Amino acid sequence: MKKDIEKYINDNIKAQTPPSLSKENIVKMLDAEIEETKPQKRHRKQTVYKFAAVAAALAIVLGGVSVYGSIQKSKKVPFDNSLVGVSTDNSYNEIYDKLKEMKKEQNYSNGTSGSAENFLGNFFDYAFSVKNEMAADMAPAAPGDGLNSISSETTESDRNFGTTNTQEENVDEGDIIKTDGKNIYLADRNNNTVYIVNADNGKMSKCSEIKLEGDVYIQEIYLTENKLTVIFAEYKYSRSEKLNASDHAFQEIYACGFPSSWMYSETKVNIYDVSNPQNVSLISSFSQSGDYISSRLNKGKLYVVSSYYVDISTKDYKKKAIPEITENGTCERVPADRITLIKDTNTPTFAVISTIDIASAERTDSSAIFGDPTNVYATENSLFLVEQKYDSEIFDYYLNICKFEFTENGVQYKASARADGMLNDNLSMSEHNGFFRIATTCRQTKVIDNGQDASVSYSWETNKLYIFDGDMKQVGLLDSFADGEQIRSARYIGAYAYVVTFRQTDPLFVINLSDPKNPKIEGEVKLPGFSSYLHPIGNGMLIGVGYDGDEKNANGNMKVSLFSVADPKNPKELSKVLVGNNTDYVISNLSYAYKAFVSLGEGEFAVPFSINSSRNQMYIRYKVTDGTVSEIARYGLGNLATDIIGGTYIGNYFYAFSSEFIDAYKSEDITWKARLTSFNMETNEQAEIITLS
Repeated sequence: MKKDIEKYINDNIKAQTPPSLSKENIVKMLDAEIEETKPQKRHRKQTVYKFAAVAAALAIVLGGVSVYGSIQKSKKVPFDNSLVGVSTDNSYNEIYDKLKEMKKEQNYSNGTSGSAENFLGNFFDYAFSVKNEMAADMAPAAPGDGLNSISSETTESDRNFGTTNTQEENVDEGDIIKTDGKNIYLADRNNNTVYIVNADNGKMSKCSEIKLEGDVYIQEIYLTENKLTVIFAEYKYSRSEKLNASDHAFQEIYACGFPSSWMYSETKVNIYDVSNPQNVSLISSFSQSGDYISSRLNKGKLYVVSSYYVDISTKDYKKKAIPEITENGTCERVPADRITLIKDTNTPTFAVISTIDIASAERTDSSAIFGDPTNVYATENSLFLVEQKYDSEIFDYYLNICKFEFTENGVQYKASARADGMLNDNLSMSEHNGFFRIATTCRQTKVIDNGQDASVSYSWETNKLYIFDGDMKQVGLLDSFADGEQIRSARYIGAYAYVVTFRQTDPLFVINLSDPKNPKIEGEVKLPGFSSYLHPIGNGMLIGVGYDGDEKNANGNMKVSLFSVADPKNPKELSKVLVGNNTDYVISNLSYAYKAFVSLGEGEFAVPFSINSSRNQMYIRYKVTDGTVSEIARYGLGNLATDIIGGTYIGNYFYAFSSEFIDAYKSEDITWKARLTSFNMETNEQAEIITLS
């Protein structure tokens, strides 16, 4: 692959580049990232996340342009805040015509895009757009207009067992760990198996397992009363077309999850009856075209979103141009009148949305819309799909935002809008009182007009917060705040937004959104480092988990901070606890996997950490008392080859999960521990009880 990439760069690069972006360094970056990515090649989002930096470097080199903070030549293109030509009553012929138009515009021939510009355009659209679902999401919050009316702890105390950390209180999200307070349901992605484990006050034993056959990858699971829903990808291969030698440089990229004519996936859903955990039975199965993006469970209905790429480079692309739905062995195409056509899109990709009623285990609706969404956000009334796009004309990113309303049987397209910039994660958007809010990091450009079509401009990072009404018409904008910095985390609570940006210090902005037409910053606090995750705990307080440092740089430590935002004009850090000793490099997958946060009730919570020097993995338990956050316990899993994959609790027992074992800890006895060593065990095998010193 190295020779192919090197040849491609030699043939296409004419611009002068800095040494760090030489063709030799680009090739090294590609080789290193591909090697690192190979174990996760089935997981599309992890793969693309790692390739993002390489894609950026390639774009800089092949396009002969510079990144933020450099002189550029760009066209002055006015930004349109709406999507053009949206229609919901279409025929298949209209859809074929649109794909034919895309094929012509993108100059596809012999299975390749024909130019570095087209290749990079598609690479940007696909690769950079994936940034979250790894997406951090926020914990549940009750309705209200400020943190003083919020308490995310009440339901935890009443329930006495853990649930998935979700963005909206009444909208559930998939996870790889679920519990009903008696049994634990764990999705083991390495073995394509879901294990059902009886908790029994920490003395765990396996009840049964669900083994998925074939080339599959478990995405997420849901638990609803006595029904377990498993969402997984099934990978298929089509060798009807032979790729020519000139494509070899891109084959390894395709093999890591990028769409191609010879590797594709379907999103599948199995629903099981788990009323008897030792005798699980399959109730129904369902699949839809495309790579899994995300899902939500709202009022008993599961909404599954996938991204279906149409390979328009082939002569017979019409045969696979329409996404398909298969239910219990019966296959059908998504009806033409349920496909929303966006005529100004240039991506031959559909977002496919299916609705499944969990109680009856039956599909009630399927629809699709042109676009390749990377983030999904849902309230009790609305579903939002966000697509990240790159505009090579202005060298900047923008977002396509599509709003759907929930109906009795499914979803109905409502309206669309556009916003400048890139989305950090799901936490950067919210809906409140019918208004949709979204915070982005984008490019601010100062143009020096020389009277010609192309002007010299100077660009730097800045941030914006948009507010749209129920019809997705822009009504408000907080423009250009925290210049030179980018958003690292955000949280919306009622009429307030809490946004953290970072370059050298960590400004936490308190933004008043009570007047949607006039959003304004009411207060801010600047601290070294930055918080990559924010979580409300009630009484006007926020927990921030992120990186410690000074005004020059991060120091390798992480920190858990307690913020008071009760006075919006005077936010402050009340206390903090450091993890690390300035020599160990500490990380937490909470920075990109929000579901790893465990809210324990009564002001307590747990956060996963990894100390890289020793690969020591642990959950650390904290408690907030009288305006102070303090560490109260460490649940160490030891030296692991992989990160902790999650945690939960049942009663007085905390459970931490790795790909190798489950550990149980007793909250009132720090010397007690139980370990279920291997998932490949006989049914009813008991956990080992360990006494800690």
